[in-house]
Amino acid sequence: MSFFGNISRILFASRSSKSGPGTKKASASRRGTSNPGRARYRSRKVQLLQSPSGRSSIPYWRLRKWRRVKKNLYLGYFKTRLGRCHGVIKWNSRLDHNVYIHNLPQAILKGPHRSCFIRVKPNKYKVHFSQLPADLNSAIFYMETLLQEAFENG
Repeated sequence: MSFFGNISRILFASRSSKSGPGTKKASASRRGTSNPGRARYRSRKVQLLQSPSGRSSIPYWRLRKWRRVKKNLYLGYFKTRLGRCHGVIKWNSRLDHNVYIHNLPQAILKGPHRSCFIRVKPNKYKVHFSQLPADLNSAIFYMETLLQEAFENG
C-alpha cells in the first residue's frame, strides 16, 4: 500500500501544489511556456523565415503588397512615408520591361527627373531608367526612392 501511495504522490504532486484546476497559473503551465521542446519549435519557425544572411527571404515586391496578375504583370503601389502612387509593371526580362506610374506628383514633373517620365495617357506615365534595374524588386525600390526624394524636395 505504501508503494502505490508513493507513486500516486509523485505523479499527482504537480496538481496538488497548484492553487486548483482551471486557474491561470495551471493553464499557463499546461500551455508549455517553459517546455523546452516547444521553445525549440518556435525558434526553428523563426529561422525558416530568415535567410542565412539575416535578411528576409521574401521578395521585396511581396513585402510591399504587389500582386502578380499574370505571368509577367504586376500591380501595386509605390509607397513612401509621404505618399503613394499606383503602379503597373510588365516584367519579361531585365532588358524587356515596362514600368508605368499613375497620378504622378507634380514635384517629380518639376524636378530633375522629369525627363525619365514619358506621358502615355492623362495621369499615366511610362518610366525610362538610365540604368536598367536588375530585377523587379530593384525597379520598385528605385521608384520608391525617387518618389521619396520628390516628396521631400517638392
